[in-house]
Amino acid sequence: MGKEEKTALNKGIDFICALQNEKGYWEDFNISEVGPSNQWVTAYIGCSLINSDIALKYVKKAADWLLASELLGGGWGYNDNTLADADSTSNALRMLASFNETNENRELLCRLADFLISFQDNDTGGFLTYRPDSAGVLAQSGWCRSEISVTAMAGLALLKVDKKRYRNNLLQIKNFLHKTQFKNGSWESYWWNGRMYGTSLAASFLWQVGESTAARKGIEWIIGQLDPLLSPFDTALALSALGIASNGQEYREIMGKGLNRLTKVQHDDGGWGSESILKVPNPYENLPPWERTGNIPTRLVQDQNRLFTTATVIGALPLFY
Repeated sequence: MGKEEKTALNKGIDFICALQNEKGYWEDFNISEVGPSNQWVTAYIGCSLINSDIALKYVKKAADWLLASELLGGGWGYNDNTLADADSTSNALRMLASFNETNENRELLCRLADFLISFQDNDTGGFLTYRPDSAGVLAQSGWCRSEISVTAMAGLALLKVDKKRYRNNLLQIKNFLHKTQFKNGSWESYWWNGRMYGTSLAASFLWQVGESTAARKGIEWIIGQLDPLLSPFDTALALSALGIASNGQEYREIMGKGLNRLTKVQHDDGGWGSESILKVPNPYENLPPWERTGNIPTRLVQDQNRLFTTATVIGALPLFY
């Protein structure tokens, strides 16, 4: 890694670690009805920092907090006052699975993975963000339907735990992603502004399970989106998928240009600029009028603390090397 890139990486890590709460969590994406995310955001950031020696103590602190704050029925949610969801639980599982395995840890991971697959839909093979049996009136909402990025993230978590034990679940995920891929190679995402997040995760998962044809089609779409004006968040997602697909070799020149752009737009404090990237759909849009509660429009939410965007960049930079 060049000196400039190493400096950028270390500054970004310092930026993230400095904003960790003394209890061990991070916060971002403040949504008026539920407040900021801590469980989901902490797990995602932990995954991005897991391979950094200088951040290891911060990741360990975050892991301890997550284990202590697991929700009563199991798993994790947007924050510790919300329902458990498949995406937050997947991120936490990926993070915890990255630590050195012991027999005790193995038992924990399998328990969490078994809980995670309770979100898998029998009909589609995809993963629901929220389970209908716990979502009340929202059971018919898009919040309780199979979703691309949630499904791909769950697949990445199960791969991390035990791909043989969860072979059938992974096969269903693979089939779901095949069926939902657009002809141009991309995937849509219910929870994100644009297609880069869902496409990056889906292509990365499919590549790791040997589905290189579909994955490469997704990669080709991603390459077509790369542009100097692309946000740091989407640029980092693109680089992550390219790095996983080629181990940093086949797309090395393209990745180098993206990396160069990222280092040039890094803020002086070590973080990267954020945009309104998280989509919060109206949960009642598919319900009859008499079952709707309040007036909650679909919104786009910014990671106002810039932690989620910066963590995404930090997770992508090492893949080039």
